[in-house]
Amino acid sequence: MDSTQSPAGQEPPLINTRKLQTFVILGVDDYVEMFGDLMREVPPQLDRMRSAIEGGDLAECRQCAHSLRGILGYFGCVAMTARLAQLENRASLMPADAAATHGELQTLWHDSLDAIREWGKSVPGFSATAVDSPHQ
Repeated sequence: MDSTQSPAGQEPPLINTRKLQTFVILGVDDYVEMFGDLMREVPPQLDRMRSAIEGGDLAECRQCAHSLRGILGYFGCVAMTARLAQLENRASLMPADAAATHGELQTLWHDSLDAIREWGKSVPGFSATAVDSPHQ
């Protein structure tokens, strides 16, 4: 699997760049549009998940994790989708863990964005606007 390792050599890999190759076939316009969707959708979903964990709302946490796994999987965010799968399959929640879980997911999100941007820079013709937009 062509991938970028997550920090400190943790498994699974941070991203699977083969998944991103779909955008080379689809073209830069679709990439820019979908990357924009990714940037808009993930941060509020992470905040919803934190609130769900804080409130002990297992169903809402599972729904958020499932939704995020869909869009992040399309972008090959292997490490983040693996962590979200763990949250989706939990039998219970510990509200005291909300901040730590949110922080962990935020770190994975930013690291994944950095890896996607690096991949985008290596693809001729791909928009610097989509690749270089700031973390959200």
